[in-house]
Amino acid sequence: TDLFQGSYNSTVTCLKCNHSSVKHENFMCLSVPVPSKDMRKVELTYFPLNGRPTRYGVRVPKSGNIGTLKASLSSMIEVHVSKLLFFELYSHQNFEIPDGKPLFDVRTKDTILVYEILLPPSEKQTIQMRVFNRKLSQH
Repeated sequence: TDLFQGSYNSTVTCLKCNHSSVKHENFMCLSVPVPSKDMRKVELTYFPLNGRPTRYGVRVPKSGNIGTLKASLSSMIEVHVSKLLFFELYSHQNFEIPDGKPLFDVRTKDTILVYEILLPPSEKQTIQMRVFNRKLSQH
C-alpha cells in the first residue's frame, strides 16, 4: 500500500427548509492497495451445474499454476476445488488444463473455461461431459 492525503467534502440539505451545509474534512493518511507486480488477473468463464455462465477475473501470483488459480476461484465461488475442471478453448475444441501448468503459459487472450461437476474424478474414473459452446461475447 501507498499513503495518500486529501480532503473529503460532504453536503447535507435539510428537507424542510432546503438549507445546505457543506463540510470539508482533511485527511493525511489513506491506505490504498496498489496492484502488485507479482500478481496478475486471469479472466475465465465459469459454468455452474445450475445457472448461467459467469465471467470472473481472478487475481493470482504470476509464479503460480492452474492449481493456484483453481484454489482462488474455489474460494470466490464456494465450490470445492475437486469439483472444478479447467479447459482451454482452442480452435473450437476444449482441452483440459492440468493443475501443474504454470500461469506464465496462460496468455491474456486465452479462453479459459471452468466447469463444475457433480463428483470429483478419481484416477480410475472417466468423466463424460456434454459441452455446448456458443460464441462468447467479449464485453
